[in-house]
Amino acid sequence: MVIEAEAGEEFAGSERLRVMGCPACGVLHAIPETLVRQAQQKREAMALYCPNGHAWHYLGTSDAQKLAEERERSASLTAALDQARAMLAGAISQ
Repeated sequence: MVIEAEAGEEFAGSERLRVMGCPACGVLHAIPETLVRQAQQKREAMALYCPNGHAWHYLGTSDAQKLAEERERSASLTAALDQARAMLAGAISQ
């Protein structure tokens, strides 16, 4: 069975497939969505392969990592704000 597709399209059957283009040669191929999600989470630690054998992986920070960093930064800013408020309240009461 042949299905015409473009990069980024998804198909649903027994498992959802995502059409990807190889960064090295441009060959379009379908990858199970679960495998794509794993590769996006693991980034450089997990390689995907095109039908021609080219290995590639996702670069940069995953969305989960970005969210964790944002939460950490938010908590740090909240703590600094609380400390500044406490110092200001102490200065006003003197």
